[in-house]
Amino acid sequence: YVEPSKMTVAEWLHTWLHEYKKLELRPSTWESSEVIIRNHLVPAIGALPLQDLRTEHLQKLYNDKIKQGLSPQTVHHIHKVIHSALDKAVETRKITHNVSDAVTLPQLKRKEIQTQTPEEQERFLAVLGEHRLGPAFLTLLGTGMRRGELLALQWQDVDLKKGLIHIRRGMVYTKNGPVFQEP
Repeated sequence: YVEPSKMTVAEWLHTWLHEYKKLELRPSTWESSEVIIRNHLVPAIGALPLQDLRTEHLQKLYNDKIKQGLSPQTVHHIHKVIHSALDKAVETRKITHNVSDAVTLPQLKRKEIQTQTPEEQERFLAVLGEHRLGPAFLTLLGTGMRRGELLALQWQDVDLKKGLIHIRRGMVYTKNGPVFQEP
């Protein structure tokens, strides 16, 4: 049983984002979700009562976004936000089931990765020698380490005699800024 409510989709999305997700998401992810809600979800379905939202509403929204020229990847991001919000609405007994489970999402097209030509690689490497971040880029290119791992390096992690770098921590982003995290 779910208590009848006149709460709108927009009201629930606001509650979900500010009360349930604010402390859980990285600031950039939170901001991205807020933009999706403000620009895509609220204008299309925000005025509907949450309990009246149907799969057809979401399917029409997704189809309209594709017709407007948005990429399938963007529609998948929109779906991820509404799906997560509706999961929490089910969990908190605002609705009986998640209507986004039944939508058909556009197929994602995998783009072919464009690699640099040998000439482009030579130009890039030539510029790195003159740039203040050149050694950092060379380290990333030569090791395959992640940016956060590179930024978390300390001198004790580098053995110049043996030519070794030990990855002992990484950098993670929190609402209070970046912090270094031990594995």
